[in-house]
Amino acid sequence: MGLATSEAPKGSGLKTAIDILIAPKDAFEALRAFPTWGWALIAALVLMVIGYFLAQPAAEHASLGTLTHAFATNPFYTNLSDDQKKQMLERVAHPPAYQTSLGLISLVLVLFVTTLLNAIILLAANAIAHGNADFKRLFAGSMNIALPTIGLYSVTLGVICRVLGAEHFATTADVLRVTPGLALLAPGATGQLATFLAGIHIFALWGCGLNIAMMRVTAGVKNALSWAFPSFILIAGAALQTAASGFYG
Repeated sequence: MGLATSEAPKGSGLKTAIDILIAPKDAFEALRAFPTWGWALIAALVLMVIGYFLAQPAAEHASLGTLTHAFATNPFYTNLSDDQKKQMLERVAHPPAYQTSLGLISLVLVLFVTTLLNAIILLAANAIAHGNADFKRLFAGSMNIALPTIGLYSVTLGVICRVLGAEHFATTADVLRVTPGLALLAPGATGQLATFLAGIHIFALWGCGLNIAMMRVTAGVKNALSWAFPSFILIAGAALQTAASGFYG
């Protein structure tokens, strides 16, 4: 008589990355057992690079308008001479070749920093609520969540920028507001309110929903903390975007 043996199936990082888009409950159940994130990292980076190059002409045109606006509105620039302002505008209008390399490096930093912060905040919620997750699982889940919230967002923004054309974007704020979200529901909003609303777009809302699902499925947190901390992340992200845009007037 042969001996019956059984092994627990290993988690598939590729399947988990796909499931995060189409079957998130299955993805978070898999991450609870096997916290994998390699495929999600690769896919997110590829989409971010594609989006970067698609949006680059619009971003450069918008940056030129943003800097011109900042010269006129931000006291930080009042002590600059006309020659200094001219040189700054020239660098924005004709960026050096190494700037693309720096931009690509920044994509990697943004992805990891955002994922790390998301995991740390949710780890705090998990600890307060006595959940079942640890940092490894929440980081893996956060990296998989970054696939739609950063990767798909980047490539979607790039496509929109190409469709509308670089000249459509007078300032960087115009680039931020073009993704469908709350900003479209308040077309009359201006200034910081408009920028804040622009930060609550469909991909940010998608990410908030996925964070809630991760807390409930992977961490086993069923109380109000399962949605309170993800909601905080959503609002904090929009607030940080607003604060950063305020530097340019």
